[in-house]
Formats: sequence, structure tokens, C-alpha cells
Amino acid sequence: VNSGQKQAKNNFEQLIPSVCLQDSSSNDFFASVSHDQCFAQDRLPGACGLLLNERKKIALQKIILQAAESRLLLKATNFQITNGMGLGERSEDILFQSLFRSLGYGNHVESFVSLASRFPYSKIKVFFRSLARQSRLEILSRWLGYLNYFENVDLEQIHPELRREWIAFSENWSSFQQEGINNPSKPKTPSRPLNSPVRRLFGFYYHLEYVAFEGLIRSWLKFLRSCDELMVLEKPRKHILKELDSMFPQPDWEILSHSISNLKDSKRTTRTRLVGKQRQLIILVNSIIPFFLCWARLNQNKKLERTLFSLILVLPEEGKNHKTRFMENRFKIDPNDSILKRNLAYHQGLVQLHDDYCTSFYEGCSQCTLLEMLNSLTQ
Repeated sequence: VNSGQKQAKNNFEQLIPSVCLQDSSSNDFFASVSHDQCFAQDRLPGACGLLLNERKKIALQKIILQAAESRLLLKATNFQITNGMGLGERSEDILFQSLFRSLGYGNHVESFVSLASRFPYSKIKVFFRSLARQSRLEILSRWLGYLNYFENVDLEQIHPELRREWIAFSENWSSFQQEGINNPSKPKTPSRPLNSPVRRLFGFYYHLEYVAFEGLIRSWLKFLRSCDELMVLEKPRKHILKELDSMFPQPDWEILSHSISNLKDSKRTTRTRLVGKQRQLIILVNSIIPFFLCWARLNQNKKLERTLFSLILVLPEEGKNHKTRFMENRFKIDPNDSILKRNLAYHQGLVQLHDDYCTSFYEGCSQCTLLEMLNSLTQ
């Protein structure tokens, strides 16, 4: 392909990326593509994918793991906590804000981060000293009110079994409006009702209720110690996932557990998680692991560091996104390939490789240092 290395240009006189593929492995790819088949550019493999053999796959596995470790270390540096802060309120507020960022990951990040900044954990946790009904009223009314749900959602639209409590939330929030506490933005309506911000907020309330006695940091440290003990089992993944799921309990009587949203036309369904499995993994890899990796390094806790890095090797990968799909196509990775291990490190590593080496199809492969790295590891 383009063996003469001619410069190809588009109608705007811009250079079109090209690569010389003079390897027999390229024939396999073109033989599998019919001449009349049309597919998007992001599905085209890169030079690394066309030249990827068994030896290079082993090298790629090492590169992905190193990239995953680098990504976690990079995330850990974003936590501005200093040595000696220990388990204090400031550290918990930082973790709380990060948890909210992960909770809103996707279309709701900005609104959720703003919400966590306005009502930090140090101010929220005092309500758990009250009766359960009162703490639920005080916290959820602030969250829903700050996100403008009472102004933007008509009462008649609310699910009948939630309507009475919704009125109580609205009335409690009205007193805060007089103090000028308001957020002009409202979370975007999700394409999938099960991703409703209301469901996530209710689910996270139950998490805070669960950790109220010991606090955020101590509760998650206890979880990580349990994970360390579970690592010695023959198949630790399912046990750790079960332990993670227990951090996000929800009562059976909660109406949102059986409806896809807070609206009256939401269909009744089987019991669903308010904070689902994928959201739990997102929270773990974007908040819990980076925060405690930073915390462990500042406190020179090597055992905790090992536990955190072990988790990304044991737990399953997150749901695919546009970056991981792009990189899988560039590497021409077979979904049934047994050499590359599909775990949390695999997902994080692909994202980091995308950001570091292969952000766009139009960059081409001629100057790619990732290809040079693969070749150097297999010489």
C-alpha cells in the first residue's frame, strides 16, 4: 500500500496519512475485506495492528499494563492532600467531591462536582445524627433542589408513590432558596432512563448512610483491607465484586429500585441497582484507587499500594468507550484473543495509550513511537 511513499492530498491540499505495509500479515486483513465493503476510518487498523504477531501481543500486554499503572499514578497526583492530614475532614471532603465526579461521569460531571462543592461531606454527614427520615429529607432536598429539579419537573409528572415525599423535599428546599442558594444548571436528560441523575443521587445517599458511622475514608480503607484478604482465594474477582456491591446498599421498599426513573410514566421493572455494577467500577478506578494510592504513598504504606495495583489486575474491565474501541481497532485485537487479559488494567491502559500515542486517525503511523516500542521489546 503506497509502496512508493507518495504524498497523497485531499481536496483541501492537506496531506493524507499513509503507511507502507510491506508485511505478509497485511494480506490477511485485506483478504478479509470485500472490495465493495465500506467502513468508518476509526475501524481501520494501524501499522501496529497489522504487524501484531504472537510475540508482539505479549509485548503489547506489558505495555498496556505499564500504561495502566501510569494512568493511576497520574490520577493520584490530582489529589491535593498533604502528609499528616490523615483521616481528617479536609481529606474526606476531597474524596467526597471525587466520588461525586465519578457518580456524574458522562453528561452530569459539571453539575455533580458543583453540587459536592456547595454541600461538602463535612456539612452533609452531620444530618446522619438525626433519624433516618429526617436525614433523608435534609440531604436529598438539598441535592435535588440545587439541581433545579423542583422548578423543572411538574408534580404531576412525578411517580405517584414518590409524589408525597417529593412535596416534602420541595418544601424543605424552599427555605434555602430564600438564602440565594441556587444552581442555574440542570443535569442533561439521559438517553437511558436507568442513568437518571435522580436514581444516582438516591443510590449515593444510601452509600453515605451505610458509611455514616465510620466515615468515608475509614469505611473504604476497611473495604480495601477486605480485598487484600480476598486476594488469596482461588477466584477472588467474584468475591471482591460482591464486597464492592455491598458498599452501595439499597432498601427493597425504595420505589426507584423498581422503576426506571422518578417520573410517573416510568415502567415498572425487576429490581435494579441505583448505582450499577459499571458505575461502581467507575467510582473505584477514578476515585477510590487514585485517592488511596496518593494517601498510601504519602503515608509510605507499601502494603496498601500493592493491594490497589492488584485490584486493577483482578477486577473486570469497564464498559467500552470510544477510546478503547478505537485502540482495539488500531491494534486489530481479536475479541476471542486469549493472550491479552481483559481486566481493569486493560481498559485503563488502552485509554492511556490513546491519550499518549494515538489520539486521532489523521496522525498516521509513520512517526509513532508506540510501534518502535513494540519492535524494541520483540527484538
